[in-house]
Amino acid sequence: MAATDFVGEIRSVGERLLLKLQQLPQAEPVELVAFSIIVLFTGKWGICPDP
Repeated sequence: MAATDFVGEIRSVGERLLLKLQQLPQAEPVELVAFSIIVLFTGKWGICPDP
């Protein structure tokens, strides 16, 4: 049962991310900067977790 909840939660996060990506062309500059910072931070630590 916990695995089903986990899969549902991952699916929900994925759907919200997809919705945000689809709305990105109409986003305000502040949202674009915030999204860019999050992507850069995630990419840096996702590729090289050690400093």
